[in-house]
Amino acid sequence: MPDNDEVLAVAPESVMLHFQSNVRLVKLVLKEPSQGKEPIDIGFRYRDGTGVHFVQPLPVLPDADYYFVEWAAFDANSNLIKGAFYFSFGENARPLPFIWIK
Repeated sequence: MPDNDEVLAVAPESVMLHFQSNVRLVKLVLKEPSQGKEPIDIGFRYRDGTGVHFVQPLPVLPDADYYFVEWAAFDANSNLIKGAFYFSFGENARPLPFIWIK
């Protein structure tokens, strides 16, 4: 949460990830692509242990065309799983045109 390509009325206060089984979340990165490749410091630090529900508070986010979230986790068999999603917010926000997520 937010969902992929979700358009929100206001900036989210947190990012929430929910998995079907326990995982070790090892990466959670927020980027605003027009600001370059450096991620925004959201305070995520790897914490030993597993879970199915993760919530990461976000700093106050400035207006931008969209934000990009990348995550990675290890499942119970130590398989790396990863994903990404986009979101936008604000009065002029709109869904992105089709984008390939690697």
